[in-house]
Amino acid sequence: MGQVVADASAITDFIVAGSRSTPFDGHLTGAYDLHAPEVCDVEVLSAVRRGLVSGSLSEPDARRLMLDYATMPLQRHRHLPLLGRAFELYPNIIAADAMYVVLAERLDATLLTADRRLARAVMRHTAVPVVS
Repeated sequence: MGQVVADASAITDFIVAGSRSTPFDGHLTGAYDLHAPEVCDVEVLSAVRRGLVSGSLSEPDARRLMLDYATMPLQRHRHLPLLGRAFELYPNIIAADAMYVVLAERLDATLLTADRRLARAVMRHTAVPVVS
């Protein structure tokens, strides 16, 4: 079983897609150990909130999505051990995104992201494999 670090964009795409497929299905359906920094919880909540505010999600759908997220077999990691290396990435990767990248480096894992800008930066500035 391999390890993957999934960012909030990949997880949100996956839980919102429901029965539709995403590029992340094979990585997020149990064949891999799934990891994320704790900031992922706040970022997924923010994405769901944006859906509520914009009207693209109903409140019952938003609650279901948050429950789906909360029950994912996701191993959460604290930020403090990641801060030093995340700081080193400041010229190229924003702080929250750097947490995912550094965690992937530490775990020798693949990074899953739906954020094309982040995927390009990771491929240019680190050796972390990316699925986007």
